[in-house]
Amino acid sequence: MGERLPVEKLYLQTDKPYYSSGDTIRFKAYLLDADFLLPSARSGLLYVELDDMAGTAIKRVMVPVNSGLSWGDITLNEKEVHEGSFVLRAYTNWMRNFGEGYVFKKNIYVSATSGPTTLVRAIFRTDSAAGKNKVEANLQLTSTGNIPVALKDMKLLVTDGKHTLARDKVTTGIDGSLKFGFGLADKTALKNLTIKAQQTGNGADTATLAIPVNINRPEKTDLQFMPEGGNLVAGISTKVGFKAVSEDGKGMALAGKIYNGKGQEITSFKTAHAGMGSFGLAPQAGESYYAKITLPKGITKEYPLPLASLSGTSLSVKPLGNDTLVLTVNATADLTNKPITYCLIGQSRGVVCYAQALGFGNNLPVKAALPSSLFPTGIARFTLLDQGHLPLNERQVFINHHDELQISVSTDKQNYKTRDSIALAIEVKDKDGRPVQGSFSLAVTDDSQVKIDSSGSNILNNLLLTSDLKGNIEAPGYYFTGDKAEELDNLMLTQGWVGYSWKEVFNPVKTPIAYPAEKEFVVQGKVTNAFNKPVVASKVILISNNPPIFKDTVTNTEGRFYFKGLVPVDTALFKIQARTKKGSSFNVNINGEEFKPPVFGPSAPISPWYVNPDTIVVANVNTKAAQLKAVDDLMGKGLRLKEVTIKAKKIIPGSKNLNGPGEYDEAFDEKDFKNANKMTLGDFLEKNIRGYVVNGIWGKDRWYYVLKGKRIHFIIDGMDLEYGYSFGSSGGESYEDERYHFIKNYLGYFTAEDITGIEVMYNTGHIGSYGVQYAPIGKSPNGDEHAYLEITTRAKKGPFMRVTPGTYLYKTLPFALYKEFYRPKYNANNRNIAIGTDLRSTIHWAPNVTTDAEGKARLSFYSADKPSIYTVTVEGTDLQGQIGYRKQKINAATPPSSHK
Repeated sequence: MGERLPVEKLYLQTDKPYYSSGDTIRFKAYLLDADFLLPSARSGLLYVELDDMAGTAIKRVMVPVNSGLSWGDITLNEKEVHEGSFVLRAYTNWMRNFGEGYVFKKNIYVSATSGPTTLVRAIFRTDSAAGKNKVEANLQLTSTGNIPVALKDMKLLVTDGKHTLARDKVTTGIDGSLKFGFGLADKTALKNLTIKAQQTGNGADTATLAIPVNINRPEKTDLQFMPEGGNLVAGISTKVGFKAVSEDGKGMALAGKIYNGKGQEITSFKTAHAGMGSFGLAPQAGESYYAKITLPKGITKEYPLPLASLSGTSLSVKPLGNDTLVLTVNATADLTNKPITYCLIGQSRGVVCYAQALGFGNNLPVKAALPSSLFPTGIARFTLLDQGHLPLNERQVFINHHDELQISVSTDKQNYKTRDSIALAIEVKDKDGRPVQGSFSLAVTDDSQVKIDSSGSNILNNLLLTSDLKGNIEAPGYYFTGDKAEELDNLMLTQGWVGYSWKEVFNPVKTPIAYPAEKEFVVQGKVTNAFNKPVVASKVILISNNPPIFKDTVTNTEGRFYFKGLVPVDTALFKIQARTKKGSSFNVNINGEEFKPPVFGPSAPISPWYVNPDTIVVANVNTKAAQLKAVDDLMGKGLRLKEVTIKAKKIIPGSKNLNGPGEYDEAFDEKDFKNANKMTLGDFLEKNIRGYVVNGIWGKDRWYYVLKGKRIHFIIDGMDLEYGYSFGSSGGESYEDERYHFIKNYLGYFTAEDITGIEVMYNTGHIGSYGVQYAPIGKSPNGDEHAYLEITTRAKKGPFMRVTPGTYLYKTLPFALYKEFYRPKYNANNRNIAIGTDLRSTIHWAPNVTTDAEGKARLSFYSADKPSIYTVTVEGTDLQGQIGYRKQKINAATPPSSHK
C-alpha cells in the first residue's frame, strides 16, 4: 500500500459556550495525530479565528503549539465584534491539505451589554390552502427585563439573503405582540429566510432584529435510505439504515411501512433517535420497494428505496457480546467459484488493524469473528476490495472499550459562601485505576448565567466520533451516556464517511504539498533582480519597533531568506531591507511569503440569542449589564453621566496637506491601516469613507468617484494624480470612462500597507486652498465643487513609486499569548466591600492543569457575589493517546448575609 499523509486532529475547550461584548474567549488547544491521538510533532503553529456566518474573519490570531498543546485568548472588543452569531475556527496550515472537514469549528454567539436589547418570542404557522403556502408570524417583543415593547411602529422585511420577498408596516400591541403574514413560494429555501424588524418614528430603537423563519412544512420532510455495505443486492438479506430530516435540517421522529411494487406490505420501521433508525430487508430480483409514511395534517408521502443489484457482494458487521465482531461477506451465485481473490480490510484512525484474503466458493456466506480489541476506541471502517483494489462494500462501526481517562473533582467543603475560597482537588486515573500524568484544562462557570449542555461537544465525542463523521451530529454527547449501541450503529449507517480514496492509497500520485507544515513562525521570502532571477548572498535586514528587533541574514543559492525565533505581538509589522553584495538597493526586489488565510464558505445560520432565548442566557445578559452598572455607580458614586468622547486630532507625518496639520474633515492614520493588510487603496476607501461612491448617477449624467455629491480629486504626496492627462481626447472612451479606468488602476496599484495617512476634505473651509492650487477640471454634480483626498504614501514619492527599492513591509498575525485569568482575592478586610460588583459568569479558568505522578493536581479560586451552583468542566489528555472529560457541580449558593 502507498504511504498515506498523516492527519492532525484538533480540539479546543473554551471557558464557556457564549459571550457578551467586551468578554474574552479563553481556549485550550489539543493538537493530536489522528492515528494514535498522540501530541502532533508536525505543526508548531496554530491559527484561530472568529468568523461571521458568511465566513468572513472578524478576528484571526496565531498560537504557538508545544508538544501538541497551546492556549490563548481572543478579546471581543465592542468596536470589532458586534452582537451576533459567529463560528470559532481553528486549524494548522497542514490541516488545510485535507479540506474544510478537518477544521475545528464551534458555533458561538455574542450578546450586547450596552443599549437596549429586545427579546423576540416567535411562533410560525403555515397554511397551504388552495395550493398556496402562507406563513403567519406571531411575534412578541419585550425587553430583557420582560417589559413589553408596546405600541411601537415597526417596518418588516422578509428576505432570503438576496431578495426581499415581502414587506409590511405594523404596530405592536400593548403586550408587545404583532402578527405578520406573507406568501411563500413552494421552491423558496428556508436556509436564509429571515424577517428583519426595525422600529420607526422619533426616538425609536433603530437596531435591526434578524428573526429566522423557522417552519417545518410536513410535505418537505426528507427521508433517505442507506443499505449496510453500500447497496442492496437481490437475494441477500441486508440491514437498511434511514434518516428522516425536517425542513429545518434536524432529525424528525416518524414511523412508516415498506411496500413492494405490488403494494404488499413487507415490513415496518420507526425512528429511534434524531430521525435515525434501521430495519432488515431481503430484496427480490426484479422487485422495487418504497416507504410510505403519514405526516402531520394527514399528509401521506412515499419514498423509493434504492434499486437492488442483480449481481454483487454485501458486507455486514455485527457485535457478538462486548468483545467480538462478526463480519459476514455474501455474494450472488454468479460470483461463486470464480478465481477471484478479494481482500477484507479493517482499519481505525487510518491504521490497518485487520486484513484477510477471501475467495468465494459454495460455502457462502463467509463469516469471520474477530476480537474488538484489535481496534482502539472510535470508528472502525471495514472495506471489501476486489482484485483491482476497488472498494465493493464499506461499513463503519463504533467500538467503545470505555477506556477514557477517569477524572474526579473533589472540594474541601460541602457549601461555600459568596467571596469564599474554593479549593479543588483533581485526580486522574486510567481504566484500571492507575494514576495518570497529563495536561488538562478546567473551567468553572456560574449555572445561573451559563448553560453547559451535557449532550454537547466535548473532547471525547469530538475526537473519537464527530470529527470522523459527515454532516451535523445533533447532541453528540448523547451517544456517550448509558448503553447507546443501537443509536450509535444507526449513526454509523447513515452518517459514516470515507476519509480518503482507496485508489489514492494503492496508487499514490506524488504531488507537491499545497500547505506545508509549520514548525514555528518564520518570516521568509525571496530576493530577485529585475529579471526575476534570485540574488545570491544578498544581505537582508529585519527591523521591528514593537517589539524592538534587529536581525540580519543572507540569502541562499535560491535567493531565499529566513528569520526565526520571532514572537509577533499585537499586529506586528516587520520592515525588511535587502542589498546586493556591494550594498546597493538598485535592481533588488523582495517578495515576502506571508500567510494567506483560507476562505471559508458560509455556515448554516444559527438563531440569534435573542430569538426564543433561554432564560439562563437572558440572565447572563442582565447580570453582565448589572455588573457594568454597579461598577459605574461605584466609580461615579451613583451618578451616570452621558458619555463624552474626546478625540485628538490625527497628525499625518509627512503630509502635504495645504490646510496644515490636523486641518481636514476626516482622517485615517497608520493605526487605521493595521488590520487592512494588503487591501487595495480603492477597497479601503469604499469600506471606510461614508458617502464615498465609485459609480454614481445624477439625472442623466454618470459621475465616477464622488463624495457627498462632490467629485473626488486625488492628491498623492502633494501631487495631482490627474496632472498632465487629457481624458477623452483619444477618440476612444468618453471623458468620464477614461478617467474612471485611469484612477481605478492607481487605486488598485497601492495597498493599505503602502499608505501612512489619508485626509479627507469636502467642507468649504478645507477645499478652498485646494481649488486654487489644483484648478480642477470639469463640473461635479453639485456645481464646480470638488472633494479632495490628500493621500500620504510610505515612499513619499507621489503616484509614481509605491515602495522604496529593496524594502518590504511584512505584516503578520499577532500571537494570542495567554493572559492570566483575573482572580479576585478576598480577605476579611475586603470581603464585604461593594457587594454586587463581582458577578463573573466564568468563575475560574485554568488552561494548564498538570497532574503529578500520583495523578493529582490542586488549585483554588474565590466564589463571586451571586449565590448559585457552579459547574466544573475538566478536559484533557495523558499525552499517551488517552483522553478524558468530566463535568461536576459545586454548591456555592449561600447568600451574602451569611458572611456576618
